Parts: sequence; structure tokens; C-alpha cells
Amino acid sequence: MATKVEHIEKEVSKFKAAVSKMDQMRTSTEGDTNYKVLLLLLVLSKYEHGSSTNVHYYYKLKDELAELMKKYRKRKYKTEVRPDQPFVRLANSYFWKVYPTPSKADINIDKSLRKKYLNNKDFYGYFTPHIHNLFTKYPFIRLSIIEWLISEFWDEKFIAPISRDLKVTI
Repeated sequence: MATKVEHIEKEVSKFKAAVSKMDQMRTSTEGDTNYKVLLLLLVLSKYEHGSSTNVHYYYKLKDELAELMKKYRKRKYKTEVRPDQPFVRLANSYFWKVYPTPSKADINIDKSLRKKYLNNKDFYGYFTPHIHNLFTKYPFIRLSIIEWLISEFWDEKFIAPISRDLKVTI
């Protein structure tokens, strides 16, 4: 029977593996994975600041996420950033879900998605319960994940600026 520590280590490894796979599953829009990681970092930083809620309303995160996306996206685009994309697309992972869950048809039709879900103040994302528990109950794990996410997806020179913008100390 696995000990508590072994169980936690297994969950952390599973989470890291899932996030790492996102990097290999790029869509035609290069940098989409980078946006998903920025969303993860933003939500984890909320936990660092004392929040323990597992209800992350899109309308409350979208402006801050958009600013992070503009500042830290890997490639510079001429188009505006779309914070709705990582918010919804991350729901394909085992650890992040959105409510209400958009249909695949709605996700593929941006206007429909915005009208039906994103403008709804009840639209939110959340971690699956065991991942939420991992990040809220164990601050040292949360901090190690924040540090890993930044160092895994950006050059070393971005560690301090991203940490500063998220107001986390790593």
C-alpha cells in the first residue's frame, strides 16, 4: 500500500506529465500551450495569496490573464490575445474543467462560445478535486509547481519577472 508521500509524489508526477504533453500537442496557433501554463500560474498564484476557492470565474481572471499573455507569449502576434482560449482548451486535460461545459460545436464557433458562455458571470473553471486539494493543502508543492512551470516553459531570464508579476516568491 502506497504511503501518503508516495501518493502525493505520484500525483505531482502525473500532473507534470500531463502539462508536459500539452507542449507536444500544439494546435496551428503556436504558443497556445504557453497560454495554458499562464492560466495555471495565475490560478496557482491566487492560492499563494490566500484563496482556497476552486471556483475561478472567467470574468474575474480574463483581464489579468490577457495582460500576462501579452507580456509572456513566446511568439509575437499581430492579433489580440484571447484569454478565453486557454481557459476553455485547458478543459481537455484531466485536471482542469469548466462549468457549464461547452459543447464541441460551441468551442469551434468562437462567436457562439463568447455569447453563450464567456459573457455569463456563472462561467468558471476549476481543478479536479484531488488536484485542488494538492495545491491548497500543500503550499510547498504548489510553490515547486509554480517554479517548475516557469522554468519548464520560459528561459531563466523570465523566472524573476513572471514571479514578480504574479506576486509569488520562489
